[in-house]
Amino acid sequence: MVPAKKNPVPKEISFRVLGALRRRKRLWRFVKEFCRAAEGAGGSPYLVGGIVRDLIEGHPGKDIDLMVTGIGFETLGRIVRSLPQKDLGIRRVVSAGKQFAVYKVSTSWSGEEIDVALARLERSTGPGHRQFKIRTDGIDARGDAARRDFTINSLMFSFRTKGNRLTGEVIDFFGGREDLRRKRIRGVGNPQDRIREDPLRMLRAIRQKNERPGYVIEKSTWQAICREAVELLRTVSAERLVGELSKSLSANPSGTVSDLYRAGILPRLIPEIPDWGAGPLSRLKKRYLLLERAFGRHLPETVLFANLLVDVA
Repeated sequence: MVPAKKNPVPKEISFRVLGALRRRKRLWRFVKEFCRAAEGAGGSPYLVGGIVRDLIEGHPGKDIDLMVTGIGFETLGRIVRSLPQKDLGIRRVVSAGKQFAVYKVSTSWSGEEIDVALARLERSTGPGHRQFKIRTDGIDARGDAARRDFTINSLMFSFRTKGNRLTGEVIDFFGGREDLRRKRIRGVGNPQDRIREDPLRMLRAIRQKNERPGYVIEKSTWQAICREAVELLRTVSAERLVGELSKSLSANPSGTVSDLYRAGILPRLIPEIPDWGAGPLSRLKKRYLLLERAFGRHLPETVLFANLLVDVA
C-alpha cells in the first residue's frame, strides 16, 4: 500500500488537543481505557470529526467520535463491552448496525452519546444521504477522512499509548489545518461530489460559516453550492432541512438569509415570494436585527421562522 500523504501539523497544535482532553477528566479516562484496549487488539484509535476542529480552535467540542482502523466490527464490539463500565460511568452500549459499523455509548457524565466506529468508505449510489454503500474492510484513516464533508472536519487525532501514558498527534490529509488558519470552509476533494453525496451539505456549509465569525466559503465550494441548489428540496427531507436551517439562523440570522439568497436557495425554500430582490430581503434582514436588539442574540426558533415567513402571510 502506498503511504498516505499527510500535511505537516505543528506540535503545539497536537499539545493543545491533548491538553484540552486531559482537562475533561471523565472523558480522558474513558479515552485512555479505550485506546489501550484497541491497541491491545491490534487496532489504531483516533479521535475524529468536529471535536478535533473545535479543540484546535479552543472550543470544548460537543460530539465525541472515536474511530479505529485495523480490526473488524465484532472485535470492536468486544473492546467496547470489555471496558470497566462502573469505573468509566458507562450506562449502555448499543450497536447502530453492522452496516454502519458504529457503537453508541451512553455515560453518566455526558449528555451526548459517544460514537465508536470503524473507519469506513461510503460510495454514493444516487442522490441523497441514504443512497450509498458502506465498506469497512481494509479502510485506513485517509480513506475515512476522504468521505468527510469539509476539510476542517476531516482532521483527526491519532492516539498512541506508551506504558501508562496516552499521547498522539493531529493528522491532516486534506489541508484542514490551513483552512482553519485561513477561516475557510472547503469541501474535501471535489466539492461537487461531496455535495451530491448529501445535498444538505449546502446548508451545512452556510451554517458553519455563520457559526464562525470571519469564516468564508472557499470559491470552488461556493460555486458547487450554487450549481447544486436545485437538488436541495428535491432530495432532502423537510425534517433535515428545518434542523440545519434552525442551527444556522440561531447562529446568525441575517448572515444566513443573505447567503441563502446569494446561493439561489432562498427563492426555492420560499417560492411564495416571486421576487426576493433587494426589497423583501432587506426587510427580512432588518427585522432580524431589530429582534436581536430587542431580545438578544439567541432568538427562539419560533421567532426565527415566523420572521422568515412573515411576508408569505
